[in-house]
Amino acid sequence: MNYIASKGLKLRMVIVLALLGAGALGIVARAVDLMILDSEVLKEIASRQHVHTREIKMKRGDILDVRGEPLAVSMEEAQLYVRPGEVEDEKKVARLLASELSLKESDLLAKLRSDDGFVWLDRSLSLDKAEKIEKLGLKGVGFLPASRRKYPGGPLAAHLVGFTGLDGNGLEGLEYGLEDLLAGEPIRVAMERDARGNQIRVSGLDEGPDKDGKRAEAADDSIKSPSAALTIMRPLQFVVERELEAGIRRAQAKSGCVVAMDPRTGDVLAMASYPGYDPNDFGKYSQENYRNLCVTSVYEPGSTFKAFTIAAALEEGVIRENESFFAENGSYVLGGETINDTSSHGWMTVGEILAQSSNIGAAKIGERLGPEVMYSYIRKFGFGEKTGIDFPGEARGILRPAKDWSRVAVGTIAFGQGVAVTPLQMTAALCALANGGVMNPPRLVDRVIYPDGSEEKWRAAGEARRVVGEDTAKKITGFMEMVVSDQGTGKNAHVPGYAVAGKTGTAQKVGKGGGYAENAYVASFMGFLPAGEPRLAMIVVVDEPIKRLHYGGQAAAPVFQAIAAKAMNLLKVPSEDGATPISVMDYGFGDSVESEAARRIALWEEAREYQVTPSGVAGDGTVTIPELRGLTLRGALVELESLPLLVRVEGSGIVTSQDPPANSRVYEMSALYLGLEDAP
Repeated sequence: MNYIASKGLKLRMVIVLALLGAGALGIVARAVDLMILDSEVLKEIASRQHVHTREIKMKRGDILDVRGEPLAVSMEEAQLYVRPGEVEDEKKVARLLASELSLKESDLLAKLRSDDGFVWLDRSLSLDKAEKIEKLGLKGVGFLPASRRKYPGGPLAAHLVGFTGLDGNGLEGLEYGLEDLLAGEPIRVAMERDARGNQIRVSGLDEGPDKDGKRAEAADDSIKSPSAALTIMRPLQFVVERELEAGIRRAQAKSGCVVAMDPRTGDVLAMASYPGYDPNDFGKYSQENYRNLCVTSVYEPGSTFKAFTIAAALEEGVIRENESFFAENGSYVLGGETINDTSSHGWMTVGEILAQSSNIGAAKIGERLGPEVMYSYIRKFGFGEKTGIDFPGEARGILRPAKDWSRVAVGTIAFGQGVAVTPLQMTAALCALANGGVMNPPRLVDRVIYPDGSEEKWRAAGEARRVVGEDTAKKITGFMEMVVSDQGTGKNAHVPGYAVAGKTGTAQKVGKGGGYAENAYVASFMGFLPAGEPRLAMIVVVDEPIKRLHYGGQAAAPVFQAIAAKAMNLLKVPSEDGATPISVMDYGFGDSVESEAARRIALWEEAREYQVTPSGVAGDGTVTIPELRGLTLRGALVELESLPLLVRVEGSGIVTSQDPPANSRVYEMSALYLGLEDAP
């Protein structure tokens, strides 16, 4: 009996020991699994429980013109936060901060008593206020870098540059289109928590006062995003916008736009739309004001399109340079529809068809080409597809397949009716004619400037391509010079001292219910100069001018003339008689305006850095122009020393004229033109 009991006891003990051993082996195996096999996964889980990250935006890159003049900059600010768990005297901190932040003590106290480990107090705090708060030495209160977008020129180039929202993200224009470049990669800051989930440390940043009582500077150049330098020339942009507005007002038009390009490179030198807006206060304007009409709007080009039709016909050899066409005395029936000219003409040469803008002559040339060939050349000139320019929302235009063209459509498309284009497409195609038949893709961004000062050329939108032969381009140039002669429709675009090649356009607008609207026109003029060696190609489009000024030669050509004359001066292009124009870029005694402007900008940036407002500058970002007439140039510069303006000078001696005039209010960094003459 005892033997049997003893044997059973031993068996139970063996079983128990075996179970314990198996459990121990299981624990060891699990430990090995956790410590070796799953260690990385568990570390990540633990990190998520005790550490989380916040993204801090880098200082946004600037947008500059081709010479480095500012179009959009970021003003350094600070973001103020509190770690409630570290605040020692909540009521005292609330009282001290309330006066600085213009907040109620009760509201601040509620934030200081929050259960959260991290609470924002102010996301946009000026540096002078941040410095005052910093000197209070409040435990648990810290700062992180921030910046606010500023547009020194106000409305200048607003349709190009666009604006950012309250969160600093680009919303319109290049601010939106170049978001990835200008915003850069955000900085990730590690926030550690204790066992209760309260934040106890910000890894890598010292936000509070250090032992020297100084704030850690995180928003320096080392964490600034790259800047973008555009192809735009700010002085020319200023001229274009001023003359466009004057032309729109004179024609009592609805809107308008201008594109100016260098035909040799495809660089966009200026691009403007009207009406405009101020990106510093964009909320006051309609969204329609934000649109860059040069890129996003389409219109029927009208007679400006005839230049490309004739170029295609010459290139294909279906017409001869000196051939004549009968213009049917002003009325021509084609495909059951009647095509009319504004004047009655008989036989007309190809050059006269372009110079006198005969719809009938162009339609007959279109018939010679035929739909398939005409369509292929229209596509070669870049119509019906995007140019690829670095601007968001570019329109493609409207171009139906050739198989859908009726006989009358062939004729009307030949003179620019039944096809829709953008002003940018028209200017790029014009550049091909001006550049010997070779088209360069439009360029709007010139280069990227990195925080360390290094630069990189911006990528091209595509490759240059030949559209027509050089001989064809020369013939079209000669015809277009006839347009700007006394016998042509574009004589108001003549620029003294320079040969201009151009073409007028007048197109009836499509009505809301179909068909063409009564008394609603788009007037335009495109041209380039000097005709022999073009440096500037430009289009002016005026939408819905009054009836008596609805022709392109009346509403658009004078605007072209006013801009082109000043552009030749700015670009230092010698006139036909060999004389070099007086440059508005030179002082006349060795110092260049560029270096003076750069020095003035640097001084202004330094003043802004320390929240110093120069005399004459209002709090709303405007400047009052002083009276400068009668002063020497040096005297005028002394008067302008503290003002954030870009000075442009023409001539030498005594200041006899200034634009804008004395007592005008303009935006910071606007251009001020001074005209000087030698004293009698």
